[in-house]
Amino acid sequence: MFISARMKKIEILTLASDEPRVTEAVGEMGVLHLTRAPAEGGATPLETPESDETEARLDTLLAQADALCEALGISERKPPDALPHPTIQEAERELAEIENAAREITEERGALDAARLRLENLLRDTAILRDIDAPVEQLEQLSFLHFAIGGMGRHAAAATEEELGDRAVVLPYTSPYGEKKVVAISSKKGRWALESALEKHGFKRDKLPEDETGVPERIIELAEGRMGDVLARTKELNEALRAAAGEHADRLLAARLRIRTELRMMKARAHFAHTWATMLITGWLPEDRVHALCEAVLDITQGRAVIEIRDPQPDDDEPPTLVRNPSIFRPFELLVSEYSTPRYSEIEPTPFIAVLFVLMFGLMFGDVGHSGLLLIAGVALWLRGKGRWRDGGIILTCCSISGILFGVIYGSYFGKHEIGGTELGLLQPLKNVEQLLGITVLFGVGVISLGIILNIINRFRRREYAEGSFGKFGVIGGIFYWGSVTLAVRGLVGGDVSWAAVVLLVVAPLVLMFVYKPLAALRRQRAGERSDGLFLLVTESAIEAFEAVLLYLANTLSFARVAAFALAHAGLSLAIFELMAAARTFPGGPFWAGCVFVVGTLTILLLEGLIVAIQAMRFQYYEFFTKFFEGEGHMYRPFDLKTE
Repeated sequence: MFISARMKKIEILTLASDEPRVTEAVGEMGVLHLTRAPAEGGATPLETPESDETEARLDTLLAQADALCEALGISERKPPDALPHPTIQEAERELAEIENAAREITEERGALDAARLRLENLLRDTAILRDIDAPVEQLEQLSFLHFAIGGMGRHAAAATEEELGDRAVVLPYTSPYGEKKVVAISSKKGRWALESALEKHGFKRDKLPEDETGVPERIIELAEGRMGDVLARTKELNEALRAAAGEHADRLLAARLRIRTELRMMKARAHFAHTWATMLITGWLPEDRVHALCEAVLDITQGRAVIEIRDPQPDDDEPPTLVRNPSIFRPFELLVSEYSTPRYSEIEPTPFIAVLFVLMFGLMFGDVGHSGLLLIAGVALWLRGKGRWRDGGIILTCCSISGILFGVIYGSYFGKHEIGGTELGLLQPLKNVEQLLGITVLFGVGVISLGIILNIINRFRRREYAEGSFGKFGVIGGIFYWGSVTLAVRGLVGGDVSWAAVVLLVVAPLVLMFVYKPLAALRRQRAGERSDGLFLLVTESAIEAFEAVLLYLANTLSFARVAAFALAHAGLSLAIFELMAAARTFPGGPFWAGCVFVVGTLTILLLEGLIVAIQAMRFQYYEFFTKFFEGEGHMYRPFDLKTE
C-alpha cells in the first residue's frame, strides 16, 4: 500500500534446447513482466520470417479448432487434467482426425440449414397468395390486371392509396411473420402510375416463387411437407453432433489449449534474444516471487541456466507498477486509472483518493434518508454485481455511509431538520452557512497540504532535491502556502499580523522560488555546462512564482463549492417540502403530495447524486492530483498462460 511492489530485474540465460520448457514454465507461473532482451554479443532478436510463418500457421490452427468447437456445440471449458498434454504436431493431427470424422455431419447440416432458409422464404412469399386459385407462373401474365405484392408501412400505404384514387386498389395487411405488407392492383393501362406511386412511397417488392409452379395452396402444402422432412433430419443430425461432441470434446479442447499456449509462447519469444546455442530472457518481477521463479528454471534445466537478479538501475527502463491495496481500497483503483497509471517511483494515491472522495461526497450529500436509499442500491450492487459493477457497488456503499454520518451531523432526514419541534444535528447547512464555508475551506487546506507533502516525498525519492525543495509544490512552496493560510486566519479572527511574519512566511519563500532556477543556471554556466539564457529563466521563474500564488488561492477557495453543494442539497430538499405543502391543497392532496415526494427524491438521488460524484472526482483530479501525481507509468502485466 502507498507504493508499488518492489521489483527486481531478472536475466535468464539458458540453452536454446531448454527454451521451450523454460518459456512454458515461466508462463505457467505468470509472474514475469517481459522486456525486450538486449541484442548484444552476437545475439539477435527472435523475430524472423520463419517465426512469422509459424505464428501464422498457429493462428490458422486456432481458427480451425474454434470452428470445430462451434460446429460441434462444444462450450468453452478447461480439458481434464488427466488428459495427456499434446505437442503442437499431435494437436494438429487431432484436429485433422476430428474434422474428418465430423465433416459429413457438418456438411449435411449446412445443406439442411440452407434448404430450411429457402423453404422459409418460399412460405413467407407465398402466404399472401394462398387464396388465389391460379398458377403462380400465370399471375404476371394476366391480360387485364396488374398487381404488386411487397413491404410498405401503414402510413405509406394510405398515402399511396390517396394519391392513386380510383386508378388502383391498395390493400394493407400483416404477414404471418409480423411484416407490414400491401397488395396493390390496377388495370394494365394504369400499371405505370401504380408502379411510380409505389416507388415514391418506399415500396419493396416481394419476388414471386421462381422455381415453383402450380396453385399457391399446393405450393404451400408441398413446402410445408418438405420443411417437416428437413426439421426431422436436422433433429437426427443434432443428435449425431451431440454424440460426436461427447466423443471428441476432451481431445479437441486439449488440442485447442495446446495451440493457444504455443501461440502465446510465440508472442512472448518476440521479446527474447538468441544465439545459435543460447537464449536470453529478461523482465521484471516482484521481489517476493524471485526465489520461486529461479528454483523453477533451475529445476527444469537441471542447472543449465545462468540467472542474474538486480535492483532497478538509473539506465533501465521504468519498472512496471504493481499496486497491492487492501480489498476495501481496491475498487477505488478504478478512479486512479481513469486519470493515469502511477510511476514505479511515486506514491500510489489510491488510499488517499478513497478516503478523500468518500469524505467529499458525504460533505456535499449529507442526508440520512437519501444516503440510506443509496446504501441499499450500493449493497445490492456489491453483493450481486460482477467486475466493475461490483466495484461501483463498494464505492457507492462507502459514499452512502459517509452521507449518512454527515446527515446525522447536519440533522437532515430526507431534508427534514426537526422532529416534534426539536431541531436535529450539530450544523444545519442553511442556518450555519459561514461555519460550513469555513469548514470546507479548511478541509481544502488539508487536501492541498497533503498533496504538497506527497510531492516532496516523491521528489526526494527520485533524488530531485532541487524541485522538491524550491518548487512551487516543494518545501519552500509549502512554507509559503502554510504561512499565507496562517496569517490569513490570524487576520480574519482579529489578531495582529506583523510585517516580520509576512516577510518571513510569504515574501521570502516567493523570492526563493523566483531565484532558484536562475542561480542554478549561473552555477551550471560557471561549471562549463550549457543552459538556457538568463533572461528567459528569470521571466519563467517570475511567471511560475505568480502562477503559484494564483494556484494556491484559486485551489483553496475552490473548496467553498463543497459547501455550496451541501447548501444546494438542503435547498432542493426544502423546495420539495414546499411543493408537497402546495400539492396538499388540491383535490386528492395526499396522493399528489406523495407523488411530489417520490419524484423529488428520485431527482435528488439520480441527478444531484451524479453531480456530487462528478464534483468529488473533479476535486481529486484538479486540486489534489496536480500537486504530486505525474502518472505516466505502465502497469505490471506478466506473461501468463493461465489467463485468457
